[in-house]
Amino acid sequence: TAATTKATTTAPSGTCDLTVEDFNDAQRLTFLGYNALLPPGPSSDDATMTSISVSSTQRLTLVPKANSYFYTSLNCMQLTSKYDGIVFDATLGGEMGVTLEYSTTAGCASVQSAAVQAIAQVGAPKGTATRIAIPWSKFPVSGAVYLATIAFTPADTAQSILGPIRLYCPGSTYPSPPALPVKPVSPGTPFPQPYPVSTAGNLVIDNFANAATNTLGFARGNEDTTLLAIAVNTAAKQMTVSFPGTTNEASDGTITIPLTSGTCVDMTKYANSYVHVKIASMPAGQDFDIAIEQANDACDANQNPNPNGFGEVQASRYLSGTGIYIPVSHFGVNLAKTGSSLELKSFRTRTSVVFTLIEIVNSVPAGVTIPGRHSQMPLIYSCTVPNTLAFGIDDGVPELAQTVMTILKNNNVKATFFVLGLPLLDTTNGLAAIYRQAVADGHQIGFHSQTHPYFSSVSDADLDWQIDSSIAAVQQAVGVTPTYFRPPFGNVDARLRQRLADRGIKNVMWSIDVQDWLYGTSTTPEKQLTAFSDDLSKGGNLVVTHYLYQSTTTYLDNFIKTAKAAGKKVVRIDQCLGDPNAPPVV
Repeated sequence: TAATTKATTTAPSGTCDLTVEDFNDAQRLTFLGYNALLPPGPSSDDATMTSISVSSTQRLTLVPKANSYFYTSLNCMQLTSKYDGIVFDATLGGEMGVTLEYSTTAGCASVQSAAVQAIAQVGAPKGTATRIAIPWSKFPVSGAVYLATIAFTPADTAQSILGPIRLYCPGSTYPSPPALPVKPVSPGTPFPQPYPVSTAGNLVIDNFANAATNTLGFARGNEDTTLLAIAVNTAAKQMTVSFPGTTNEASDGTITIPLTSGTCVDMTKYANSYVHVKIASMPAGQDFDIAIEQANDACDANQNPNPNGFGEVQASRYLSGTGIYIPVSHFGVNLAKTGSSLELKSFRTRTSVVFTLIEIVNSVPAGVTIPGRHSQMPLIYSCTVPNTLAFGIDDGVPELAQTVMTILKNNNVKATFFVLGLPLLDTTNGLAAIYRQAVADGHQIGFHSQTHPYFSSVSDADLDWQIDSSIAAVQQAVGVTPTYFRPPFGNVDARLRQRLADRGIKNVMWSIDVQDWLYGTSTTPEKQLTAFSDDLSKGGNLVVTHYLYQSTTTYLDNFIKTAKAAGKKVVRIDQCLGDPNAPPVV
């Protein structure tokens, strides 16, 4: 039987065609297990599917095993005359059972079920995209009942695709859910005209004449070969970037094109020059970022953070035909301590891109238009107040939250929590009350997005929604307005950084990683202690950790004591940055 929620809600009034699940957000479904209702309800498969994935076109692809099913909760909503039934888009590989679980009592402590066959209802042939509407009377249900769960059970193991699931109103024409709005961004600082001409001379960085190294003689890098693949055709002098995986994590991949064999290089003579990246074409819907790394002040690979961030731009804004011309000044890095590499990152789609040249040039050809420089919220990797250290604690599981609070209290320290918006609106997990108490105890609340996406993989509209809805969720549930943000997975792109800059939101990264994501549930969880100590010894002072695992939560006490033994004052992130709006350090 599909899972049900115990909370009873009433269908919202004044609206029509209620969206239950829109498949607009892969992470909301596959990471958090929530649907589109507010408060959110559980939404998931039964953990037996061969695979389940969400596309950028709001479609859920199911590859089932025998008797597998997908379900989404209706939050024990009372059936009223407001809604006539359920409607959803589907391309079915075979017949699919649609099961409604309902109860005759509020709270849905016990449920009954009724099922219909989707294809039999509409007569649509297999493999045809169809909008399927099923009235309640077909189940049948009527009168004073409460709707618990809708489950979809494929009759065989053929792949099926589901689209948005909604409750429809009498007389509805079943319109698609409204699209998220795209909010305007600041136009940026205009580039001076006539465009400056540099005297530094041209520098070919990579003409792809060598399979392994660039023109400067340094080996290209690929940070994760499971996300991106590079293939160099030396005869054609081109490099193809493709995507071997199957998930939106591909947007987190990065190709590095080295500028030096060391940690940093002085590029000040190129201050008035232009980075020119030539591609065969920009595939429809594709885009990516071009970035230049920033070294740390000591140009020391053994000092954290390394690199100390990067400046990046959105390639499509600078594209003229097949040439991308970017003023070096638009990257916003300290050129005297330029990091070791130029990066190609944040690919928006999984369509291959062919690169044919990367160079620095003195000027741009006639007819090329340089856009205004967008603001980029700096990436914060380190505390700036001497001898301070701050814990940035990201998302976790509710049952471990109180342990974290107790450890912080027993050690008489304050921390910063980066919270997800949607779980705060879940009235069943107690997180809102925990974070309200955290504020009362003097801790800082930042935000961590609404649903934990890879930001570089989402649309412009979803970027805006992720930021603004998570801020609103914190305001509603906790009663504070967060102005500090940490990106999920540390994944950022130029679009996100501009939107944060437009809103005045600080973008917090880290210089100490306890690597709980690697060791938290491993057979060697104590390596988290080593990871903390190693990064601390390299000068790190801004921590990323979670309360997802019992081992990490337990080790928090050790982390704090190790920091204090090293002479560090453990404070909130706003305090360690000397924010004038932060409370004084006691």
